Amino acid sequence: SCGRHPPRHTPADCRRQLLMCLSVRTWVDITGDRLIDIADVILGTRAALRLRWPSQGELFRGNLAPLINGNPSPAPDDYTIDVGDVLLIQRKALNLVDF
Repeated sequence: SCGRHPPRHTPADCRRQLLMCLSVRTWVDITGDRLIDIADVILGTRAALRLRWPSQGELFRGNLAPLINGNPSPAPDDYTIDVGDVLLIQRKALNLVDF
């Protein structure tokens, strides 16, 4: 996708991505640089505002709300980064949550 139009993620695509990344999932690190910082907050915010369409990997790492018992627990059919995710990304970047 060129970033101007939403990619067509199917449930099968998302399940495939989940199976590939299950053992190495790094919550919140949208950029994939092993740091959780302002860059992740900015990418998450742009995705939530629909100013940028995240790749499947970015979506997988950035879609984490809600927290249940302190652990990210997104709904299986939630294929978006939204305001709840951005708030958790911000809190994680500021070391206000630990998961």
